[in-house]
Parts: sequence; structure tokens; C-alpha cells
Amino acid sequence: MEISPDSLSELLVQQAVPSYVYIKPVAVNGARVTYDFPVDNEHTQWLYVMYNEDVLLRYKLNIRKTKESIAAN
Repeated sequence: MEISPDSLSELLVQQAVPSYVYIKPVAVNGARVTYDFPVDNEHTQWLYVMYNEDVLLRYKLNIRKTKESIAAN
């Protein structure tokens, strides 16, 4: 018999990893929930969408540098 991993323990470990970002709602209006995610770090790899302290969705990100940011470096 196998026991599945505890998602809470995984979440606690992942919160210490800088390539993971956790976002919470910025507004809740009835059944409509709004999130904002400003991209300020090209090294972010995973986006976790949370609601009521639970992870609802997880997205793998592929953030590309813009031509302006490449020229600035």
C-alpha cells in the first residue's frame, strides 16, 4: 500500500524556493475573484494561485526577457 505525499508539507518546503511565487486574491466580489501577478523576476518558474490559504492552481511559467531588458543589461 502506498500513501500519497502530504501536500501541506510540500507547500512548506516549496515556499522557501525563490523560483516559486504564491499569489492571493486582490479582490473578491461575489463569485468573481481577481488576482494580480506583476512579473519582476525572470527566474520565477512556478506560479501558485491560492484561495482561503489553499493552492487551487499551479502554473509552469516561461518568462522571456524583453528586448528592452536585454539592451539594459
